[in-house]
Amino acid sequence: MSILITGADGYLGWPTALKLCQAFSGERIIGVDNFGRREWVQEIGSV
Repeated sequence: MSILITGADGYLGWPTALKLCQAFSGERIIGVDNFGRREWVQEIGSV
């Protein structure tokens, strides 16, 4: 079985990815993200 997590670098995606990796250690976990939020934060000069 494969599990796809979209928004894997986001506020909810990252902890979800970690939890699923622990719960399904023998399965393939795929995380996808476009890092859009990181670019937006960098554009406005925030942290």
